[in-house]
Amino acid sequence: MRPKSGCIHIYTGDGKGKTTAALGLALRASGAGLHVVIYQFFKDGAAGSGEIAACGALESRIDFVVFKQVHPFFEDNLTDKKLKDLKCSVAEGIERARKKMLSGKADMIILDEVLNGVSANLIDEETLLRFLEDKPQRLELILTGRGASPRLIKKADYVTEMKLVSHPYYKGVGPRRGVEY
Repeated sequence: MRPKSGCIHIYTGDGKGKTTAALGLALRASGAGLHVVIYQFFKDGAAGSGEIAACGALESRIDFVVFKQVHPFFEDNLTDKKLKDLKCSVAEGIERARKKMLSGKADMIILDEVLNGVSANLIDEETLLRFLEDKPQRLELILTGRGASPRLIKKADYVTEMKLVSHPYYKGVGPRRGVEY
């Protein structure tokens, strides 16, 4: 059964768990018979993430759309052209998500890491605010990433900030399959 009204969720902060929290919500929604679409920004899809494999194995109602962008933070030789191409790619991703949102064919949409795009000036904050304004009443919308702005936070119904207290990375431990991706 589709919800009558949906909310806007933000998972932000410097700590681990933003995507994990959003995926937990996606799993719960899928189990309740809802159709979920997850748009992953800045994760490039190359690492073969465990979440994509798990959703495929479960034959869930979760669709993944993974964009091949790499966040500029991880780019060694960021030229003006690469930056322009990255901004265009992100804008195309937002437009694809908008079309899906307005089609009424999803009960929940997750824009994973989209807040990183705003904080890195790859997505205009106004564009994302308009996206939130256009949200159909019954749609559940989740945004993740670092650096949620006060204006975006004000629009959200749920806001959770993940706080970094300790992380193995600072002890020289790299990303681990099944935990970080």
